[in-house]
This record gives sequence, C-alpha cells and structure tokens, in this order.
Amino acid sequence: MPSCDEIRPLMTVYVDDEGTPGQRASIGEHLAQCAACRRLASAESAGRVILRRRAEVFRVAAPAGLVARCQPHPREARQQLRAWFALRPMPMWAAAALVLILGTGLLVAAGSSTTVFAAELALDHLKCFALFENASRSPEPAALARQLQEAYGWRLKVPDGSPALKLHLVGGRRCFSTDGRVAHILYRHDGRPLSLFVVPGNAGRAAASLGVLGHEAVMWSQGGMTVVVMAREPREQLAHVAAYLKQAVQ
Repeated sequence: MPSCDEIRPLMTVYVDDEGTPGQRASIGEHLAQCAACRRLASAESAGRVILRRRAEVFRVAAPAGLVARCQPHPREARQQLRAWFALRPMPMWAAAALVLILGTGLLVAAGSSTTVFAAELALDHLKCFALFENASRSPEPAALARQLQEAYGWRLKVPDGSPALKLHLVGGRRCFSTDGRVAHILYRHDGRPLSLFVVPGNAGRAAASLGVLGHEAVMWSQGGMTVVVMAREPREQLAHVAAYLKQAVQ
C-alpha cells in the first residue's frame, strides 16, 4: 500500500474526482486504513466547497492604489512566493487564499495599510463561516466572554444579537490575523454571515468604511482596541449594524 508521503500530493486530484482509475483505487485503499489522511481528504473537500460557494469573491480586482504600491518589486516577490508555495503542500482552502493574495498583490503591499488589514480579516470571515461556524464557542454572550477570557486573557464585552436588526449571535473563536490576537464574534444578519472582529491592544487606527474582496468593512478604534464589522451586504445597511455593535461593545 502506498505511504502517506506518496498519497498526500495526490489528494486534491482524488477530491476533484480526477486522476487515473489506478490512482483513485490506490488512494481509496489508503484512506480506508489511514485516519490522518482521511481527515486531510475531508479538509480538501471542505476547501472545494468553499471555492465553489465563494467563486465570485476571487474575481474582485485590487484597488488601483494597492496595485501601484506593489509595482516596484513584483517580480522578486512572485519568484519567492512560487518557490515557497511549491515546497509546502497545504489544504485547498489555504491554497485558494494564497492564490487570492497573489492575485491582489497583498503580500507585497505595505503590511500596515488599512486595506491589507481588512483583506486579512475578509479571508478569516470566509474561512470561519465555512469551516468553524458550527464548532465555535457558546452563542450566549456572557458565557462566550468568559470563555474568551479564560482561553486567551481577553476582557471583552460580547454584544448580544438584536431582534430589531435581525442580528443573531452564532458564536466566537480566535482567528490568526495579526499574530493570532483577533477575537472573532460570528453573527447572522437576516440570515447572512456577519463578523465582529476585536483586536485587543491595537488601537490608533482611523475610523474607516471600505470595500475589500467583495465585502464591506466598518472599522474604528475603541477602548484600546481596534474593532471591525464585516459582511457582504450594502454599506448603508452594514453601517446600521455597526452603530449598534459600537454601542454594545463598550
């Protein structure tokens, strides 16, 4: 039977229902006996679903200003990224994120820009709702706040939902933008995914409303932290929800 090292480079071929009959039979035999590779196959399948559901996001063009900042050194950055990418197998959703980043020039832009910061959060927004919504922490505000404090030391007030705004709290988790210091509170707004990101100890960002990667974001600094509300819906509609959350998170 083929080893894990032999099977894993072929995993995306198997999940995409491609490859020769012999390859597929060999991979299927291995998966029947290897729990670790079955988990990898499951993750690849989830990534495939994400790409299909979110295909329109990957067609969004980078802002003109961001493209201009990337132009002084695009060739060297692309060469380094291709070399890095070729040496590191990864789940499909992570590869898709890298393709998106390469396409928009985010990795070679100024890392401190508001646009790059919002783009990182947009990727977390997509990933968490696709993979972790049902596995996030308690949807009860006080319990969720305690869990985040016990796990990560964050003293946060978690806003409840609002029936008037059709805002429903789903849960919360830690995301890994900005070195893993992001509290991600998940909501459904009239059934659609909406994220509240809180970055403790990261104040000083100017208030902003911007569109990035097919999403709208409202950002402000408050009480020694940066707060961002993000969703794929009209900016005016998102602004009403952001105003409610800005009061509730105090």
